[in-house]
Amino acid sequence: MKSCPKGSFFYFIPANSVPIFAVNMEKGFRRISFTLIILSLVTAGIAGVYLWYNFNARSALTVIVPENAYWMYHFQTKKTEKSVAQLVSKGQMSSAPAPFMDSLRMAIQGLPVFSAVSDPAEPGLTVRSDVVVWQNPDGWFLALSVSSEPRLKEFCSAKIGTELAGKLLDEGDYYWLKAKNRNMYFAFKHKACVLFIPADTTENAQKTEEALNKIFNPKAKSLMENTEVQKLYDTEGSIIYFSSDPDFGFSHAVIFDKPSSTIIYSDRNEKNVKPSPLFLFKKAGIEYNENDIGKLMDKNNRITPSEYLNQTFRTAVKYLKPFNQ
Repeated sequence: MKSCPKGSFFYFIPANSVPIFAVNMEKGFRRISFTLIILSLVTAGIAGVYLWYNFNARSALTVIVPENAYWMYHFQTKKTEKSVAQLVSKGQMSSAPAPFMDSLRMAIQGLPVFSAVSDPAEPGLTVRSDVVVWQNPDGWFLALSVSSEPRLKEFCSAKIGTELAGKLLDEGDYYWLKAKNRNMYFAFKHKACVLFIPADTTENAQKTEEALNKIFNPKAKSLMENTEVQKLYDTEGSIIYFSSDPDFGFSHAVIFDKPSSTIIYSDRNEKNVKPSPLFLFKKAGIEYNENDIGKLMDKNNRITPSEYLNQTFRTAVKYLKPFNQ
C-alpha cells in the first residue's frame, strides 16, 4: 500500500495497525458516552432532591415572616393530624382529638372575604396545610398557602364590591387590595397569601405598601434566619411558637410522639423554670381556674396531645378573631 503524500490527511498505515483517527474516535465516543451517563445521573439526582424537597421541606410560608416579628405562631395542621393519627393507630390515644381540631379551618372559612364559599378549594388556598400568624410594629398578619394564584386572582376580582374594595393592584412582587368597610388588606403572590391589619387604625396606603413590601420583597430579611427559630424547627415539631420577648410567651416547639405531648423550649428559655403548658396559652389571653388545671394536667405537670391540641386551636381562634370582626 502506498503512503499518502506528506501534508495530506493520511500517512502510511501498516496493515496490522488500528488507524490513529479510529482510536481517537473511539476514545471520543467513550468520553461522550461517559459524560452523558454522568449528566443523566446528576439530572436524576437533582430531580430526586427536587421531588423530596417539595414533599418534605418546611412550609414556604415561614420565609415571608419578617425578622422584626414580635412573635410568630406556626400551626402545621396537616403534620399535626398525621402525628395524631399515628398515636391513635398505636393505641396511645383513644380517638382523634376533640372540638378544636377543625376550629382553625372553620375560623378561616368564617372570615368575611371567604363568606359564601361552598367549596374550600374555590379561592385557590390550602387551609389544612399551614397557618402562620404573627405581629410586628406594622400590625397583625395571617398567612395561608396558595394552591393556585390564577384562581385566587379570579376569586379576588369576583369579591370586589362585596367583601373587597377598589381594584386588584399589581406591585410586581405581590398583588393587593383592601377589605370593604374596614382597615384590613389582602395580598398574595405565588405560594403565599397574607391578611394584614395595620397597627395604625387610620387608613394609609403608603404605610400599607411599605409593610407589605417587607413581607413579599425577595431581598427582605426573614425571621427564619434567626438561629433560635431554626433550632425550634430542627426539633421537627408540629406546632412552633417563637417569641422575641418572654412577655409574649416562651418560644417552644411541640411534638406529638407519645401519650404526653413533648414541649421543647428554646435555648434562651432553658435556664428558666419550665412553666406549665397552660401558661403558654394564658399569654394569649386564655383564662384557667384551679378546676381547669386539675382536669387538663396530670400530677407531673404534663398535658395529653388531645388536650394540648384543644387548647392550642382555641388559642389560634383567639389570634384570628381580629381578622374576623
